[in-house]
This record gives sequence, structure tokens and C-alpha cells, in this order.
Amino acid sequence: MYTVTDNGVLKTLEAWSVIVPLHDNDGNPFERATVDAILQEILLNYPGFSVTSTLGYWKGSEQVFVDRNYQVLIDAVPDPNSDSSKFFANLKGNFRRG
Repeated sequence: MYTVTDNGVLKTLEAWSVIVPLHDNDGNPFERATVDAILQEILLNYPGFSVTSTLGYWKGSEQVFVDRNYQVLIDAVPDPNSDSSKFFANLKGNFRRG
């Protein structure tokens, strides 16, 4: 969506950042097929994205944990016919390991 202003052209985008962990809380790696399925599901609903490798740190009661993750960066033109918040909540639910 583009808007012409006195200062030029303004493009309105939705920006999403999704963290995809590569290991569970016990340090066991998720299957590559599961990670690929998450990325494929996002690609089916958005025209493209960027992936960066990230580390996450969190402190437990007795130790510091380090998580390896993918950060998926998605920029998309807002669509009044879709609800991105609902999509990402459902995506998380679909891939949550129980």
C-alpha cells in the first residue's frame, strides 16, 4: 500500500519477527523437517522473508541457558482480509511440541 505525501511516497508495511527455536528445553534438536515446515507455512502465507541465526539467553534459578534460534523477519503489505496475529498464533499452536 503506497500513500503519496508532501514529503514523497510512503509505503505501509506490517513487520513481523518470529523466533523459531532449533532445540527443545532439554537441548534436543528439532527435526530439520519440522523447522522447514514452519518456514514453508510462512512462505505459503507471505511473499517472502529473511532468516537470521540468533542466540537467546535466559536465566534459570541455577544456571544461564543459551538457545540457538532462527529469527524470521517478515515484511508484508497489510491485508484487511487476513489477520496476521491469528495466523502466527495458529502457527505456534500447530508446531508446539507437547
